Amino acid sequence: MEESVLEAVKKAREVAKKRNFSQTFDLIVNLKFIDLKKPENRINEILFLPKGRGKNAKIVVFSDSIKDPEIKVYKSSDIERLGTNKRALKKLVKETDFFLAEPKLMPIVGKNLGRVLAPRGKMPTVIAGDVKQMIKRYENSVRLKVKDSPVVQCMVGTEGMKDEDVSENIRAVLEFLEKRLPKGRNSIGEVMIKLRQEIEKSPVIALVDMHKMPSKQLQEIRKALREKAKIKMIKKSILKFALEKVENEKIKELEKYVPTQPALVFTNIEAFKFYNLVEDLRFKTFAKSGDIATEDIWISAGPTQLMAGPVISELQQAGVPASIESGRIKIRKDVCIVKKGEEISELKAGVLRKLKIEPMEVVLNVVAVYDNGNIYTKEALELTKTFPEMLVKAFNNALNLSVFIEFPTKQNIKYLLIKAVRAANAIKSLIKSDVKEKEIESKEVSAEVGTKEGKDVNDSSKEEGSDNKVEGGGAS
Repeated sequence: MEESVLEAVKKAREVAKKRNFSQTFDLIVNLKFIDLKKPENRINEILFLPKGRGKNAKIVVFSDSIKDPEIKVYKSSDIERLGTNKRALKKLVKETDFFLAEPKLMPIVGKNLGRVLAPRGKMPTVIAGDVKQMIKRYENSVRLKVKDSPVVQCMVGTEGMKDEDVSENIRAVLEFLEKRLPKGRNSIGEVMIKLRQEIEKSPVIALVDMHKMPSKQLQEIRKALREKAKIKMIKKSILKFALEKVENEKIKELEKYVPTQPALVFTNIEAFKFYNLVEDLRFKTFAKSGDIATEDIWISAGPTQLMAGPVISELQQAGVPASIESGRIKIRKDVCIVKKGEEISELKAGVLRKLKIEPMEVVLNVVAVYDNGNIYTKEALELTKTFPEMLVKAFNNALNLSVFIEFPTKQNIKYLLIKAVRAANAIKSLIKSDVKEKEIESKEVSAEVGTKEGKDVNDSSKEEGSDNKVEGGGAS
């Protein structure tokens, strides 16, 4: 183990970027086969590093009697004042590695500061013996803490230290864990001292939410992205720890988007192209209790491979009409078991699994992407899908408006000419129709005049005939 640790330290030094300040070596140990529900498996202990930290830990002492100007001391009155200033207290706790306290001040510390110190595992150690000796020892110590996640993380030196000294510190931590953990060395999984450098040297980093990601589909995604991107599973606490240590302020902003179950993807592919790539990698999977249906889930009528038995009762409880035919269960008719947007119950998820129906789609859920100095959130990345449609819609709306107000442009001139021609044709039709109506009216008037004149002639002829008869009668 000694040679492998030393080799890892040398490799970490080689890949680290040169800075204008002394960088730290950070040790991260993933644990396995450990049940953190059992209090005896949790760790919150202080370990003295045989070769020191490389830079002293920050110590605060709670005391009413110590007056040494070289020691940072808080009196009982200071403690009470801190208890009323939550912001100042949190800042002090964040900046301080270890707290020491006189026995008589422990009740005051617990009452005023315990609500902040205790959850962070930083309750003070009681001073016993020479306080200066205690401070000197604690300045070269680290806190090893395992509470919610099976991960140990601590600094083990600085780049100003010899590789051999750093590796000796690492071995001290690993040996302590071997003795402390229930299964010894078997409980120690992956050991990392390079994560921070890997984050800093990658041009594109995608932050991914792995919640409810099935292992089978994850392997398929890894296979599809091989030689294009590297997926690294990581505990939330480790990731936050690593992001706090990086010097690139933009990369640090990823901390705001860290989900409960994160992973990092390192790639050279530009952010939007990468997002489109992973969005197209979709795989079917079984539904789980609590999943939300993305579309209507149907069960088709017909025979199944399920043997007759208690499962028919489950089907009927789930609202699936079923019967037994030739010793097997048959679905009598098509049925929508879950509608789009509804939550899938445990019963229905079990029924779908038994029928081998995979209604859910699995996709790598990208939360945010860092790309050469810029952070793109999921909302921005999704524009690659929606923006073209939005652009087309905006263009059509602008085109329709310009045509409506008759504002000529290169893009709409064709439609304005068509509009003008249609308007001209409409006017022409109206003119023709008006002329035709007038012609018809004129003909009707002429016809009426002709009819009237003919009638008048006939009437005149009749009158003349009558007169002739009268005259003839008189003569006879």
